[in-house]
Amino acid sequence: MTGMKRFYFFIVINLAFCCTNIEDASPEERNTFMRFYEKGSNYTGQTAEIIKNGYVIAGNTTSGTIYNAIISITDVNGNVLYETVLENASVSSIKKVSDGYLIWGDSIQIDPAANNVNDQIVTRAHLIKMDSVLKNRMAHTFIYSPKDAKVDFHGSSITLDQDEKNIISVGSFKSGSNPGKVFVAAYNPATLDTLWTQFYGLQDRDYINSKSVFVNQSGEIVWASSALNEQQSASRSYLAVPFVEPNSTFVNSGLFGENEDLFYSGEDIQPSSVGYGVTGTFSNIQKQNQNIYFVRFDISGNVIEGSERYFDAIGQEGKISVASTISQTEDIGSALSPTSDGGFLLGGSLTSTPDIGNGGKDIFLIRIDAFGNVLWNKHIGGIGDETVSSIRTTSDGGFLICGSSSVNGLSSVLIIKTDKNGDIKN
Repeated sequence: MTGMKRFYFFIVINLAFCCTNIEDASPEERNTFMRFYEKGSNYTGQTAEIIKNGYVIAGNTTSGTIYNAIISITDVNGNVLYETVLENASVSSIKKVSDGYLIWGDSIQIDPAANNVNDQIVTRAHLIKMDSVLKNRMAHTFIYSPKDAKVDFHGSSITLDQDEKNIISVGSFKSGSNPGKVFVAAYNPATLDTLWTQFYGLQDRDYINSKSVFVNQSGEIVWASSALNEQQSASRSYLAVPFVEPNSTFVNSGLFGENEDLFYSGEDIQPSSVGYGVTGTFSNIQKQNQNIYFVRFDISGNVIEGSERYFDAIGQEGKISVASTISQTEDIGSALSPTSDGGFLLGGSLTSTPDIGNGGKDIFLIRIDAFGNVLWNKHIGGIGDETVSSIRTTSDGGFLICGSSSVNGLSSVLIIKTDKNGDIKN
């Protein structure tokens, strides 16, 4: 069954890209490829990073109440060289360092004696350091336990400061019915000892973190968050981009959409030569009429006026709308990567309609230049659901896309290496 479902997927991919004989060419014969990684249970791709002579892939598996993280190192063609399983864990972010890898995510424990089913899963943000072949490891669990209620901590993203002397991590936590907050912590790269921790929150909104964090040339820590207020069926959210001095209690945030009664999610942030680009999903407060949006912030954290763009697939590949009020397909923005010309590749998914798509959700790629003009767009999909979790630009100008493919309720990790035009070909 697995082989058959992948066979159908590749037929659709060949048609979508107007390419032929992709399956007949070995990976060694081309600089683009598509790979599926399956584990017999739901296996979702979280991120893929470019390393010397290959890639490192992070994914999570779930089966009932069993949660494991899997880290894989591959060659340039996606063939797995080393792999390790982190039991009772999930991974959200990974960073290559000189002596191995930093892995940031959650330690997951099940408490079957809990009275409430929602209290059975207990998560703690978890930092792991592994050597270059994923063998020796050290670990640090972020522990902070308020006495008033059960608290779950989640690791969101990780990086190093400019001098690579400190590990900088961003995570989130929620205590009872209180709004969800952000924590930022610094660790010693050699010992993983905590150097400092700060907490940030809003009075009436949950902070939902993006999947990336950076330290700018001024030493400020920069990430993106959705400022979410949910009331019954209404979800109101604006984009916040904090610029925070290390160990500072003060937060200076650039805001976008804060005066609109709408929904903006902040899914990913990436640097550019003039600041940062952010992408996510834009919709009404019922999360209907969804479009992918993009906006730029300058190096001081201010929104660059006129940089905002909205994208909607309108029924045929190669044609998209850039008006926020038009939404013929439900489109979700989830990742982006900067390009050498100052532009970005945006990635997300579109929900298929009779006029566009191959069934379920298809990957939706949009290439824009430094001025926000659309250079090209592509969709990639099969009979199931295909989604994007991360995008990285490769040295040849192509793109490494990490995501998931789900068919008949079973998901697998999907890795795609495209050329500079978003194509997979010989």
